[in-house]
Amino acid sequence: MKDGHHEVNFPDGTRFEGEVKNGMPNGRGIFTLPDGGVLKGEFKDALLHGLGVNVYPEGNPSGVGRQEGEFRDGNLQTGIQWTFGDPLYFENGTYVSSAQTTGSDEKDRLKKRELAKEKAMFAKKTYSLQE
Repeated sequence: MKDGHHEVNFPDGTRFEGEVKNGMPNGRGIFTLPDGGVLKGEFKDALLHGLGVNVYPEGNPSGVGRQEGEFRDGNLQTGIQWTFGDPLYFENGTYVSSAQTTGSDEKDRLKKRELAKEKAMFAKKTYSLQE
C-alpha cells in the first residue's frame, strides 16, 4: 500500500481510515473494530502512539469503558482510564493512587492527577468521536 490517506476494510470487519506510511497505519487515523471498539488518534506501526482515545466495546468484561490521553505502543501512558464508570489516573504508564497521602507525596500525587486530567482532556478534545 502506498503512503498517504487510505480507507481500508479488512475481511474480519475492522475498518481503518487515516494516514499510512511504510504500508502500516502511521499518523492520524481511526480504527473501527467489529465488536464496536474504536481507536482514534495518532498511530505508529498500527498501535496508538501519541494522543488518542480508545473506546472499548459495550459490555467489556474488564469494565474498562474508555482510555483518553497519551499512548505509547498501544498502552495508555498519561491520562484517564474509565473503569466501571470511575476515573483511574495514569502518569508515565503508572496508576496514580486515589488514596490520600501526606506532605510532599500528596502534592506530587495531585500534580500527577492534574497532568493526567489535562492529557485526557486534550486527547478527548483533539480526537472527539463526533468528527
